[in-house]
Amino acid sequence: GVIVSREGHIVTNHHVIAGQQDIRITTHAGRTYGATMIGEDSLLDIAVIKINSDETFTPLKFGNSSSVEVGQIVFAIGNPFGLGEAVTQGIISAKERSLSDNQRDLFQTDAAINPGNSGGPLVNLTGEIIGINVAIFSVDKSNPSFQGVSFSIPSNEVKDTLEQIIKRGKPIRGFLGVRMRDLDTMVRRELGYQDGSGSAIY
Repeated sequence: GVIVSREGHIVTNHHVIAGQQDIRITTHAGRTYGATMIGEDSLLDIAVIKINSDETFTPLKFGNSSSVEVGQIVFAIGNPFGLGEAVTQGIISAKERSLSDNQRDLFQTDAAINPGNSGGPLVNLTGEIIGINVAIFSVDKSNPSFQGVSFSIPSNEVKDTLEQIIKRGKPIRGFLGVRMRDLDTMVRRELGYQDGSGSAIY
């Protein structure tokens, strides 16, 4: 995860902390804190937690993911395989990638991301968060490892979800209320054709 506010809010992936009863945070300085779940967005795979401390923290700044270009140099930060802090370098390989109907417009990068990098930031050359690392492509689903294809959630989507969670406790999304009906049956009923002998006019 990555600290994104002076109060100690942290953004990570939902799948990293899902179902956990006790959350512990170890900072770059080596200090360990308890943390509380603030809210989550399982569709975007984002969770927001807060360090249980009155200290003031130094957050990493969000960048504008809309200005990201293919070929741009990026760095992925995380804790691969539990080895400790690590930084890998790559480029933005593609934009608007999709892993599912629910999660679209991801960045694809060739920066090495492995188990343990999930929830960590993808940053640009000025150290701004432009994405949150979320997934890798691997031919071996039982033992996933870096194949040169990694994915990150764009920072603008993450920031919007973060602000909604802090404000409301959950993200709010619009939806289209649509119910499917057989049009022929509906028209016949409206025109009074009950036995199906008449011809509906469209």
